[in-house]
Amino acid sequence: MSVQWRYLSLFSVVVMTLGMAVAFTCSVTYAAQPGQSAQDGYDGHQNMMDQLGIKQLRPGANPNNQSAFEEATANPYKDSMPDVLTMKDGTKVTSAAQWPKRRAEILEDFEREVYGRIPPNVPKVTWEVTATTDGNSDGIPTVTKTLVGHVDNSTCPEIAVNIQASFTVPAGGKEPVPMMLEFGFGGWFGGMRGGRDGKAALVTAAFDERVAVAFVASSGEGGAKLHRHIFGEAVENLTGRGGYHWMAGNFLKYGASDPCMTAADLPVDSHELIALCAPRPCFISYGVLPGDPPWVDAHGSFMAGVLAGPVYTLLGKNDFGTPGNYLTDSMPPVGTLIGGELAWRQHEGGHTSGPNWPAFFEWVGQYIKAPPLPSSPAPGRDRASGRPDAPASVQPIARMDQNSRIAHAQLLEKARKGGIDVYFEGDSITRRWGALDYPELLANWRQNFFGWNAADFAWGSDTVQNILWRIENGELDNVHPKVIVLLAGTNNIGSRPSRGDDDPRIAEVTAGIRAILNICQAKAPEATIILTGIFPRNDNTGNPTGVMPLINRINENIAGLADGNKVRYININDKLADDAGNLYAGMTMDRLHLSLKGCQVWADTLKPILTELLGPPAKEDHSPPPTGDPSAVTKPQVESKG
Repeated sequence: MSVQWRYLSLFSVVVMTLGMAVAFTCSVTYAAQPGQSAQDGYDGHQNMMDQLGIKQLRPGANPNNQSAFEEATANPYKDSMPDVLTMKDGTKVTSAAQWPKRRAEILEDFEREVYGRIPPNVPKVTWEVTATTDGNSDGIPTVTKTLVGHVDNSTCPEIAVNIQASFTVPAGGKEPVPMMLEFGFGGWFGGMRGGRDGKAALVTAAFDERVAVAFVASSGEGGAKLHRHIFGEAVENLTGRGGYHWMAGNFLKYGASDPCMTAADLPVDSHELIALCAPRPCFISYGVLPGDPPWVDAHGSFMAGVLAGPVYTLLGKNDFGTPGNYLTDSMPPVGTLIGGELAWRQHEGGHTSGPNWPAFFEWVGQYIKAPPLPSSPAPGRDRASGRPDAPASVQPIARMDQNSRIAHAQLLEKARKGGIDVYFEGDSITRRWGALDYPELLANWRQNFFGWNAADFAWGSDTVQNILWRIENGELDNVHPKVIVLLAGTNNIGSRPSRGDDDPRIAEVTAGIRAILNICQAKAPEATIILTGIFPRNDNTGNPTGVMPLINRINENIAGLADGNKVRYININDKLADDAGNLYAGMTMDRLHLSLKGCQVWADTLKPILTELLGPPAKEDHSPPPTGDPSAVTKPQVESKG
């Protein structure tokens, strides 16, 4: 029996962007009226099994079972691997003119058997602009519009579906610009299904040819990983109750033990999903152990890319450039970008896309050209120093993505628990140190700060404007710390080389840190603030130290904000890098975020100051429990984050 389960599939996708041309982020919320009972007692998973005549499913692989990670036994179904360039009637595809017909065959198989179909009666969405905010990103003036999309619920009034979104463009822009589109979700309800990050990015690009470029990060099973490569997460992990709702109903068949079907019975595999993106550029990204676990099977995704390569070459584009045997082709060294329109890079970080963004921007610029950014007035100059003036103010900006909203709620709860004497604030460099999702760094944090009641309130990817918003909106209210450790500004700087003394990022970051200091002193007047100079970063692969003149100028400015008493300034950059800004070996994990070694350098500078201000650490610690990235902590590791 065949079940064509129709559902509304909302996917996340990263589409091309250059600099900060356009960013669009979106999350979906659902609200049911009191007394709703449409879902009460309904078992969708069992319903699918009953329709398909499935009596029993095989259990998914256990991520703690190392026998699931044996490359020697990972290819039992290699003889059933479908040929992407062979029609269903056996005809070989040898010309670009034949590809549309073959593409339609592959697309139909994926819709029917793997991902499902979009229904013909998708409800209409009415968009409302709820706020317009001026901002600045990487030195570029921007305008952000906050939107709410109201989904027509006239056929089911008891369920309200609203799409929260933000849309950012360069201020004063007149021409169309490339867009980066990303969707996030808080769950599924009432017949609407949400996409799964990196998996969904690939599916969206494959299905919708309006997407110009895909950036697919750590997508795992259901994404770029070959279903037939039995290594870590497998088909069975998506046919059980924990993941079935992301897939088509028919997909359950391939996890069945009675009657028995396996990944070998699938009419398609993930290399054909990648091939559906051709000839458009597709960048496949993974991290390394331990942060990107073996469970996600980076090698299986590399193999899929090799198998998809012939379609790119057929259409006149460049594949990975490897010999072309997916069973024997070697993966390139970590940090090496290979390929053309079909590209691969494995970064030095974990289960995140972050460290690959600079490489992605450099790569995509070969294929997608953006109009020049609108010019902005040059900043004025201070008469005494001749340096650019700081802008009159830096406005707080809220992060609109669902993950940041959840994190903000968790940090508010952490603040309410109290018992905090040392309050760390900043972005991902600080966040990772005291976070649940980086256990080795957390162990180092505890080793250095236990007994001083230290708590980490940083959040990844935050600019000075984002940090300012979080503090203004409750994260420091009634905490009463004795010490605040602040490191901020690196996300405003980015990896783009310095433009010289007129670079607007100098004034922006200086003003932003000044504003953060002011609000910290207003909300915690008894606290001593330890202001940390921005660390070196070498993550621009084309010009590793090109941003250092900018960092040095900003650090000179913010050093002047310290009074040596209530605001103390520290700069450890001479211990992290040489005079030119080249990071010493082992100080970072990805040329940006501190490693254990780098964190210890920071701790060794902080601890004498904390001892001076607080005395030696106590034998007990009363700080609230650490938090982490909600997407990494609250979801199983089988889920994609990229």
